[in-house]
Amino acid sequence: MKYRITPSNIICAILVVYDLYLFIAPKSINDIIARAYLIPIIVIGIIIDCILQYIIKKRAWLFAVEIVLVISIVVINQLP
Repeated sequence: MKYRITPSNIICAILVVYDLYLFIAPKSINDIIARAYLIPIIVIGIIIDCILQYIIKKRAWLFAVEIVLVISIVVINQLP
């Protein structure tokens, strides 16, 4: 399996950089709590991405599925 760059890879990379920023310059206890939540989210995101890349061979379908997945996560988090 050839590992490709996908939207979830980009999001996980951004979260890793943000997590390192919180590690270097924590401003409050909330930053430490955010780090505790970010690490599992990053790991789960990379695992889901690997599974999707293994199952879906066409790059366009993979992008579509991951974009729908990301949009659904954002919409669900915006619900009251």
